[in-house]
Amino acid sequence: RAPEPFFTTKDAGKGSGLGLSMVYGVARQSGGAVAMTSRLGEGTTVRVYLPRAAEAEARVETPVAAAADFAALAGRTVLLIDDDEDVRQVSAALLQELDCKVVEAESGQSGLAALDGNPGIDLAVVDFAMPGMNGVKVAEAIRAKRPDIPFIIITGYAEIDTSEPSIERLRVLNKPFQRAELAEALLAAIADAARSNVVPLKPPSGRGRAGRARS
Repeated sequence: RAPEPFFTTKDAGKGSGLGLSMVYGVARQSGGAVAMTSRLGEGTTVRVYLPRAAEAEARVETPVAAAADFAALAGRTVLLIDDDEDVRQVSAALLQELDCKVVEAESGQSGLAALDGNPGIDLAVVDFAMPGMNGVKVAEAIRAKRPDIPFIIITGYAEIDTSEPSIERLRVLNKPFQRAELAEALLAAIADAARSNVVPLKPPSGRGRAGRARS
């Protein structure tokens, strides 16, 4: 069970249980594997197997939207839900660099409460692996409450199955990500909502750099 998200033998508050699950996910995503052995009194050995490339691959640059395109996000209020405070702060900083206002929440339940208390929220960024209520469940609840809100799922767990019916229509962004990648994912989610005949985003009430509002 060691690679399972949130499984840990540590005391409460001493570990998230995500470290080995991320190692396992990265290895499997790369075509490799992870083997673990543990013996009482001897310790634990973790072996990570990765395929060796026959030759160096040519680096392919992924095109990103022009900075001017990001202006469509300026002034938007984004609900950011992530149970990891450090990761949430980094994501919030990237959103602020895109001139977004940020409402932070540390769980699905508190995020939905923030949604009810902030009618001005018009975008959502939701972490996938959270205890109690994962990102897909949160996304479904957001869709039920506010079908006009485009949202993306962010995840550091490479084994997420995007072919499941509840996930396949969601925009998934893998961690770690850069500001441009986050902006592109949000713009794509907005475009998805428009194609689905969802009520379009209202024009932002104000432009310019905005501070962070914590829920």
